[in-house]
Amino acid sequence: MKKLIVFVVALLFATTSVSADEKRVSFDKLPVNAQKFIKKFFAKDAVKSVMTEGRSIYREYDVKLKDGSDVEFDSKGLWTKVDCATNAIPKGLIPDQVTKYVKSNFKGKFIREVERKKGAYKVELSDDTDLDFDKKFNLIKVDED
Repeated sequence: MKKLIVFVVALLFATTSVSADEKRVSFDKLPVNAQKFIKKFFAKDAVKSVMTEGRSIYREYDVKLKDGSDVEFDSKGLWTKVDCATNAIPKGLIPDQVTKYVKSNFKGKFIREVERKKGAYKVELSDDTDLDFDKKFNLIKVDED
């Protein structure tokens, strides 16, 4: 029982110390890759806020835009998630294979959110359908809400 209590206390301490590291930073504190990404696909003046969380190599960035979009970056400034709320993801951001698949199979729908993990892509369409693609852009899962 004593070990369980020590474990729970340590777990609580670890989670609160990580979340306590979240803070607002200026746009120029983003990694260069993230700054270039925002300037290329969105307007720099569209940035509402930049938050950072984590420490050193585990640092993550969350950029909120004035139109309600949200872009997440890893510590190297590589995007991990782009959520454009009710708007379409900017052209050129998603690989052509994924875009063509959606245009061919989901007529009238658009991609409003994309997440990238280890080369694989998960997209959410305007009708809340989720599509998972592997590293070779093969569709592996469809989840229609």
